[in-house]
Amino acid sequence: MAMKRLLPLLLLVLIPISLRAQTPTIAELQAQLLLLQKQIQAMQVLNVSSANIINDMGVGSTGTQVVALQQILISKGYLVMPPNIGLGYYGNLTEVAVKKFQSSNNVSNTGFVGPMTRTKLNSLNIVATTIPVRRSSSGGGGSSSRSSNNNPEAPTIAPLPVEVTTNTVTTSTTVAPAPVITPPVVVPQPSTEPQYQAGVNTSLWYDNFNQKLSSASIRSSYTTLGENSIFADNSQGVGGTNAVRFDWSASSNCQDDSKLLEWSFTPTNEIYVQYSVRYQSGFAFDWNGRSGCSGNAKKLFFLWAQSGSRFDFISENHTLGMGSDYDHPLYQQNVGSPVSVETLADGNWHRVTFHTRQSSTPNALDGFIHGWIDGERKWSHTNIATYNSGGYYLFKTPATFNQGSPVTQSEWMDDFRIWR
Repeated sequence: MAMKRLLPLLLLVLIPISLRAQTPTIAELQAQLLLLQKQIQAMQVLNVSSANIINDMGVGSTGTQVVALQQILISKGYLVMPPNIGLGYYGNLTEVAVKKFQSSNNVSNTGFVGPMTRTKLNSLNIVATTIPVRRSSSGGGGSSSRSSNNNPEAPTIAPLPVEVTTNTVTTSTTVAPAPVITPPVVVPQPSTEPQYQAGVNTSLWYDNFNQKLSSASIRSSYTTLGENSIFADNSQGVGGTNAVRFDWSASSNCQDDSKLLEWSFTPTNEIYVQYSVRYQSGFAFDWNGRSGCSGNAKKLFFLWAQSGSRFDFISENHTLGMGSDYDHPLYQQNVGSPVSVETLADGNWHRVTFHTRQSSTPNALDGFIHGWIDGERKWSHTNIATYNSGGYYLFKTPATFNQGSPVTQSEWMDDFRIWR
C-alpha cells in the first residue's frame, strides 16, 4: 500500500527529468502557437445570408451592410476590388461603383446609398453561400496589403467561386474576396493639423471670397439667414484678402438671433472642416456677467447629419466645446494648453480645424473627434458615440446667439474648406 501511494510522486519527479532535454525554447513555442492560429483561421467560416440593405451608407461606413453592398456591386460588375483587399469599408472605389449603379438605375448619382438606392439594390435578390474565410499567411499580427481607396486594415482574403442567383437564373461566377468579420476600428491619433491635399482628398466646399466682391454676390451664392447682416469686406481677410463679415446687433428682446451661410454637399461619414475667423476685440460670446438676458451660448458652426441631428461647435457657459445635440456637457478640450473665448476674442485671425467621424451606428462607440486651433491640437476624443447617422451633408456658420448678442459687434470669416 505504501508503494502505491509513492508511485504518483515518483512519476511526477521522473517525467520532468526524462523530458528536460526535450523542453522547447520560447521561440519554438511561439512558432507552434502561430501555426495553430493560422490553422484555426483557415478553418473558420462566415455565413453570408441573403443580401438585404437596410442602412443608409456613405464614404467612411463600415460593417456587414457595406460587405453586402459590395457583394452586390461586384456581382453586377460595378465594383472591382484590388487584389488582397478585403470588404467591409466604404471607400472611394465603392463610392464610384455606387454612382455607376445609380446612373444605370435612374437614381441621382450622389454616391450615397439612401432609400431609393437601397430599394433598387434589394430588388436584385442577390444570394451568397457560406464562404470559408482565408486570411493572409504573411505572419501573425503583420499588416496586410494596403490601399488608399478601400479598407487598408482588412485581412487579405483569397477569391473563391460562389453561386449567384438573380431572378431565378443561376450562373456560376467568381466574385471578389470573401467578406470578413469587420476588424476592430483603427482610430487615427493625429498629432499634426490635417491639411487638404489635392489628388488625395475630395473637396466638398472651398471659398476664400476673393471672387465675391460685393455683399450681393455672397448672399446670392449661399442659402442665408439674416442676410442683411452679412457683408463682403474686401481687403479685411487673411493676409489682406477678401472676407465675409457678420454684424450682430445688441439684443433688445432676449430672442435667439441667427446669421447663417449654408452649404450642402454629398453626405460623408468622415469629414474635415477648416476655416479662419476673426472676432472683434473683446467680442462677447454670451451674457455672462451682464444684465438684461441670460443667454449662455453662441453656436459657432453646425454640421447636420442625414438622420436630422447635428455636430456642434459651441461656446457654452463661456467654454469652447463640441459634440452632438445629445452630448451634455459637450466634449471639452483635453490636449495641450486650453484656449479660452477671450483668447479668440483678441482681434486677430485664428484657424479652426476639425476632423470627425460618425460612429457606425448612432450608439456605437467607434466615432471620434479631433480639433485644432492655430495648428495646435486641443481636442482628441475617441471611441465615442455620435448619436447620428447617414453622413454629414450640410454646414451652417456662424450660427446662433442664445437670446441674442449682448452688444453690437462683428466677426469675420475666411478660407472655408470642407473635405473628406
